[in-house]
Amino acid sequence: MLFCCSVAIKSPNGEVNVFVVKADGKLVWFVRGCGGLDAGFVFVPFGSSVIYDKMTFVQKSAGSHRFRATLKPKDYISSCKKNTSVV
Repeated sequence: MLFCCSVAIKSPNGEVNVFVVKADGKLVWFVRGCGGLDAGFVFVPFGSSVIYDKMTFVQKSAGSHRFRATLKPKDYISSCKKNTSVV
């Protein structure tokens, strides 16, 4: 199973940059609550035995494809700021 997250940024000159991050893992059947009323498939990233819901913020951030996708454009944005002069 592969989850993807994309972040797109459009620069003032119309150029569009897309940054994609992937998370590999597997779906497992997970039951919580009394009597199995809250059950379903959840994603477990490869290299972990813990679902995202049960991870600490630090664990989630290290493996979260969404979190990592928001970090990808950082260098691009920094380079745009250096090349833009404020009038």
